[in-house]
Amino acid sequence: NAAIEKGATGAIVEKGRSVEGIACIEVDNTLVAYQNLARYHRRRFDIPVVAITGSSGKTTTKEMVAAVLGTEFNVLKTEKNFNNEIGLPKTLLRLTAEHEACVVEMGMRGLGQIEELALIAEPTMGIITNVGTSHIELLGSREAIAEAKGELIRCLPEEPVIAT
Repeated sequence: NAAIEKGATGAIVEKGRSVEGIACIEVDNTLVAYQNLARYHRRRFDIPVVAITGSSGKTTTKEMVAAVLGTEFNVLKTEKNFNNEIGLPKTLLRLTAEHEACVVEMGMRGLGQIEELALIAEPTMGIITNVGTSHIELLGSREAIAEAKGELIRCLPEEPVIAT
């Protein structure tokens, strides 16, 4: 109801949860619908998308890459460290025709999450800052952490730009 009070005229809702007074699109899973919408929107722009992941240093690296690119291009970047399955789509949905490049940060909590984010953002370039032990409690070993971070590389185009 707060969204309606702020002027929303439509909503994406889970099946059976329509709201009176506004147009609703019912879906099985609102998070998946949100992510699909972000992927569709990103595909409307033929611009470089740089994805950054790593055990540490993601936000600092994102800021540095965006600053360097920003000397020549209009760059959209992840706000703060909104680097998860909700924050990354939020960034992509802010893309406009004015943007000439995009820099996104990708965090993770387990195997498959970097791949999930990369499939949404469809990056053209990737940076893995490092593979440390900050996720050891989730994945059990440094090798498993490297495998999870490596999901980014596997999701890049056939001739990607990779920085490590």
